[in-house]
Amino acid sequence: MKRIFNILLSRFSFAAIIFLQVISTTFDGDLELLHPWLAGALFALAVNLVLLQSIKSKDYFPYGITFVYCIGYFSLFIYPPLEQWFLHNFVTSLYIGLFLSAAVPPIFSWKPFSYHYSAHKYPDVIVRSEQFKKNNLIITWIWAVLFVGAAILSSTHFSDDKALQFYLSVFLPIAIQVCIGIPAIIFIPKLFTNRTRGPKLDFRSLSELFEALPLGLNRKKAIGVNEVIQFCFSDEEQMDGYITIQEQKCSFTLGISKEPTIKIVSDSKLWLEISNGAVSGQKAMMDGKYTIEGNLSFMTKFDELFSTVDVSKTLYERVYEFYTRMMKRWKTKQFIYKSENPGEIQNILVINGSTRGSKLSKSAYMARQFVRGAVSAGATSEWVSLIKHNLEFCNGCYSCFSKTPGVCSKNDDMKGLLSKIENADLLVFVSPLYYFSISGLLKTFIDRMLPLVKPDMEIIDNVVIHPYRKKDGKFFSMIIFSAGGFPEVAGNFDGISALFRIWHNHSLPTGGLMGEFYLPAAEMIVQPAYRTRKEKIAKACKDAGVQVVEKGKIDSALMEIVADPGVSKEVFQSQANNFWESLSGHKAYLKVTPQLDLD
Repeated sequence: MKRIFNILLSRFSFAAIIFLQVISTTFDGDLELLHPWLAGALFALAVNLVLLQSIKSKDYFPYGITFVYCIGYFSLFIYPPLEQWFLHNFVTSLYIGLFLSAAVPPIFSWKPFSYHYSAHKYPDVIVRSEQFKKNNLIITWIWAVLFVGAAILSSTHFSDDKALQFYLSVFLPIAIQVCIGIPAIIFIPKLFTNRTRGPKLDFRSLSELFEALPLGLNRKKAIGVNEVIQFCFSDEEQMDGYITIQEQKCSFTLGISKEPTIKIVSDSKLWLEISNGAVSGQKAMMDGKYTIEGNLSFMTKFDELFSTVDVSKTLYERVYEFYTRMMKRWKTKQFIYKSENPGEIQNILVINGSTRGSKLSKSAYMARQFVRGAVSAGATSEWVSLIKHNLEFCNGCYSCFSKTPGVCSKNDDMKGLLSKIENADLLVFVSPLYYFSISGLLKTFIDRMLPLVKPDMEIIDNVVIHPYRKKDGKFFSMIIFSAGGFPEVAGNFDGISALFRIWHNHSLPTGGLMGEFYLPAAEMIVQPAYRTRKEKIAKACKDAGVQVVEKGKIDSALMEIVADPGVSKEVFQSQANNFWESLSGHKAYLKVTPQLDLD
């Protein structure tokens, strides 16, 4: 009722001002006749302002406009020339009043005018947030600038043609407000949601949380999402309810869903603390404080689904990230992977430089899927685990170049391995990411491959190389599989990539690098919640094996699937820290980490 009364009083202010303008126009030139009418209208405006103040109205427009017109018409009694200006610039004075209504409150740290128009549309938890105030402040200052522009346009002389002058002075100001102001009201709350600095929402109850949750859905990230999340809360706030995310929309319903895809059972106080960021949700789950059933992989992206990109980074950070992405794309386009004739890859030799067993090595897991695909397409394969062989370091004696050409001076297992390489069409190298490079085990093996090349130098494609000793002079082709614990490929696997790309240049034109499969955030794929990602990786590697045999080349999109960590840096950091914290001083990693399902 109070809101309706407030609206009526606000509309009365505009009606009174329009009445004053009509009277002024009617008695144009005869100011004496205006006095009783103006006095009555000004008295009505004064009474209206008192009434607005009595109900504590926060609608600033009646105050600002009334203030301007009171000055304008009151000047009739003290300075008639000013009143004449108001008579002939009715629209301009209106915009001046609107400008004061928008600009004055923020100057005195009052809530912006748009705040009072939008507050009733949102839950209290959003309205009292710092973010909501900042959004409205941005909108308010945009409108203040628009009102100034409208005042200038409305008082500008465009043409001597009175009709044309009228239309331009009236409709141009309206046009800029419609074209700029209205889109600002619609898009700024969406554009700046979670994007300005300040504290996050502080939920005081689960009811507040679920009232606001649908409004925070990131529609872009919700494309293709079709989930029903059932919540069962106990203790302080006993509540059963479920979230439905479908067709880029989110809704919350009290009760029990018939077919939930996910079920979460938790103490209400704990879930409120998790939602407010006071407790880590991942750590609480690992500690068994609440349970989740169903599509666990979806819950790893739940936080991202209800947030937008964090732009609280500095301008330098954003420019640097943009530069890094552009350079990465440019380098990717510049590098051309080796291709063979379809069916030419028949004999595959896998060189496994991992020191872990097959059920723990994520690098070996990818290579096994690749080999499965290649074998299914008709190739043969052999697997060599270097950890099982006796390999000494290369001491750089160059006996294999001079004293015993093509034969190493050391008597260990490398001699037999070199003979295997000579019969291979494709070498598949496997290594975990060890300090931004390959494992020492694989590096030793590669160093010991020196007897395979001649000491003579040749220039091929403007690169000085050692030619291959093989009778036909044809180099082998190569693929590298490597898994690491960091969440990004760029900046972490660069050392491995540089090694194999340089080797690629020294193997052309007959040999070269056919593919690079770098797996970031590798330790996560053994967790049940990331089973979907693991399956995608397995399929991509297997498809690559099929392609290398049947097509003689690998689609780079398969490498990109493997390179996608599936989570943001922030989510990865949180989960990784919680995992290592749970082990610190208590358990050994290799004894508790889940093993890979090799089937």
